[in-house]
Amino acid sequence: MSSNPNRIVPPEFVTLESSEKRYLSINNADTGNRGTPIGLRASKTMDDIDKDSEFEVFPNGYGEFYLKGNNGRYVELLGVGFSSGPYFKCSRHEGITGSPLGFELIPAGGNNDQFYLRSYSVYERERHYLSDTHPSAQDGVTGYPNRNSRCLFTISEPVDSKVIFDVEYDLRRPKLGREEVSIQQHEIVNNTRFDSKLDGTTSYTYKKSTVGTWNNTAGFEIGTKISFKVSTVPFVVENGIDLTMKASYSHSWGGSKTEEETYTITASGHVPPMKRAVLKFIVKRKKMDVNFTYKERVRYKNRPEVVRTKKGIYSNVETFDAQSILTDVRDL
Repeated sequence: MSSNPNRIVPPEFVTLESSEKRYLSINNADTGNRGTPIGLRASKTMDDIDKDSEFEVFPNGYGEFYLKGNNGRYVELLGVGFSSGPYFKCSRHEGITGSPLGFELIPAGGNNDQFYLRSYSVYERERHYLSDTHPSAQDGVTGYPNRNSRCLFTISEPVDSKVIFDVEYDLRRPKLGREEVSIQQHEIVNNTRFDSKLDGTTSYTYKKSTVGTWNNTAGFEIGTKISFKVSTVPFVVENGIDLTMKASYSHSWGGSKTEEETYTITASGHVPPMKRAVLKFIVKRKKMDVNFTYKERVRYKNRPEVVRTKKGIYSNVETFDAQSILTDVRDL
């Protein structure tokens, strides 16, 4: 299983809110020549958005996606090279030869949910940006060759709630990072007795930062605001190193959760009579990525509840193991 945490992907359904606080929606006034509404307008407010303001997302496998409206049609670019264009409508039939118009997301920066949507089609040399403005001759939205403030959209998921549950880790093939080994602490133990061994004891306190990022395997899913709690990641043993998460945490989807745990480890060693020795701690650290599957229960605002099974990856989990050794035994 692979993941690209830097790839930005939309959820299954999205709403597109313009910089003017208007939602892109199918305009029922434009029915085309077949009686189906195909126009696009950025006109509805948060109080009156409905299914016509929601678009289904279909990834095409190349980092782009198609947008399908509630009318069963796909958003497409029209009028390129004509005085009335270019403009976008939700008018493309699913059965037409060739692929629907693909979009890619361009982050606006500063706000994780604000993006430009840039079109791509093998039939067009230029790419155009979806906007909230309307050409006078068409009931669509203008396609701009260069992005501007009218091309900026906030992408959200039209849900009442989303719950992640039944997280199951796949520990058969954890991706383990490079091992870092260091001697963190040592203590010199002198046994001045002639008749018995001495137990030398020392303690080591280690602060472990448990930093991880939760994503699905497609990448960072925008428009999703959710926190969830999962149980302990079971231990993994490789080359004698016990890689263990020792607690459960509340995580933010698509983001990091940083916790700091303090561990105190005590070790002892037997020093023979009239000998000195050095008691050391050797700390081994690694980071690992853990694959998992999970279920997602989504209660949509305007659609039936859906439960999906998905795959994810928990990246950058810091793990450690501390071992004690008695070395450098010599006469006093």
